Amino acid sequence: LASSIEGSTSLRAFKLCKNTVFGAEDTGNPIDIGRGNLTISCGDFGSRDDNCLISGGQAHFRVSAESGEVRFEGLKFAASTFTSIIAAGDATSTAWFRDCEWTSNGGETVLTIYNEGADYDMLEESDLSSLPTLENPSMSVVLESCEVTANGPAHSTILNVGGRLDIRETLIQNNGPSLFGAVAAIGEAVVDFTDTCFADNDSEHPGVVYLGKDAMLATDKDSFGAQNSVSNSTCDAIFRAEDEDCFDDGCGSCKDFDSSACGLQSYVAAPTITPSLIPSIAPSLDASHTPSPPPPNGTDDNKFFEPIFIVGLVLSVLLFCCAVVAFYYYRTKVVNDDQAGRINAKRGGQSNGTNSSDADEFDLEGGDEETRPLEEIVGVENFRDEVPPQEE
Repeated sequence: LASSIEGSTSLRAFKLCKNTVFGAEDTGNPIDIGRGNLTISCGDFGSRDDNCLISGGQAHFRVSAESGEVRFEGLKFAASTFTSIIAAGDATSTAWFRDCEWTSNGGETVLTIYNEGADYDMLEESDLSSLPTLENPSMSVVLESCEVTANGPAHSTILNVGGRLDIRETLIQNNGPSLFGAVAAIGEAVVDFTDTCFADNDSEHPGVVYLGKDAMLATDKDSFGAQNSVSNSTCDAIFRAEDEDCFDDGCGSCKDFDSSACGLQSYVAAPTITPSLIPSIAPSLDASHTPSPPPPNGTDDNKFFEPIFIVGLVLSVLLFCCAVVAFYYYRTKVVNDDQAGRINAKRGGQSNGTNSSDADEFDLEGGDEETRPLEEIVGVENFRDEVPPQEE
């Protein structure tokens, strides 16, 4: 790939084969693009879906063209050890990345914009913290519909020194930890954000976006930030330094992102743990206690039968209580009926001039007819009227 691009002086379009990995040695040099008006694309349509991966090496591409535009379409970049892209041209050059993806890159940055000039080689110096002062402005870089995710650069995800960085409809998520977060603009750099989402990035110095004293935020339209982490600052959005060497909240100001929501379909918010409002009724376990594993069939039979046993026990107790109450009621009724019969018979015997024993005998030996109290047979009052008074 390197020999084809660097050796050609006439071709303007390079289509990479689909589902292909283009590898490089860890100490290998990047592919140097020294002329403009060039397009490198994946497959026929320049789409990430066709899986053209550029992997390994200190850097993947160096764009040093002095004029013109170089376009990258549908490429994936991974596993660089210093920086994936070196945008080393002057202000007359532009590198345009459309539908590209960076992931799992380490080193210092993912993308570096810095006009190297004729006498400076960034890879040889390997120290982005002490770059020489620019003699001329740097080139422009455009990221459109790209994803920069899960990279671990030490300095910053994207470093813009004196150039112009235009990010459109791009997701920058889960990068770092870095000194300067997702974007660092130094010198007379200019940045533009349109429909761009910054999420879950980790920074040490203030801001997920760091603007140096002379840098300018030209456009901030519908940009979004969420769950970005800054260890030495309370500013997790856009930080503007007011002095040279300003790396804390006391010498700068913080600006929120323009939008409260991310409009990109590719954005998936990191899960958050929400405390439950319903207290748990399960007993707490000791740290040293290890619950016994479930049975091989995946169910616990004891847990299945315990509720049935408890319900059966409760029903048995209820039935026994009902039986006791019924028996007591029946026994009391029989005794009460027997006592009532004896009392009525006794009253009838006294009225007839008989003794109590005769009345008892009458009640017990009532003949064929139903035994009833005498008051019910003839009536107490009538019976007493019909009995003649005894002569003295």
